[in-house]
Amino acid sequence: MNNYQKTIESLKRDLGSALLSADIWDKKSGLSMGSYNPNAKATAILDKIVNDFENSLQELGFPGLNKYIVADLDANTALVIINLSENFMVGNIIDKSQTTLGILFNVAIPAAIESFNQ
Repeated sequence: MNNYQKTIESLKRDLGSALLSADIWDKKSGLSMGSYNPNAKATAILDKIVNDFENSLQELGFPGLNKYIVADLDANTALVIINLSENFMVGNIIDKSQTTLGILFNVAIPAAIESFNQ
């Protein structure tokens, strides 16, 4: 099993039915490397949003992105973008009614980063 698959399996294990979709992408190319219920168009757009966000932080003189970005969405969902390494990110749609913030922040995100970097 490659690191992409290990990371997706880690997210599925830790988030269970809360994980609605996940897509790992290469930050340089914007191409998907591994996914679960993917949306290719969303991945391309998220890559652009993250690049713009990181550039804006730099222009403002703010510290750079660390481990994740979370956006609270309608329909009891959240967009969670995890910075897996210098070159890879994973975007996830989470059903907030099926997990807790404690599981997300203290279990799923650290385990996904660790799975990717083993």
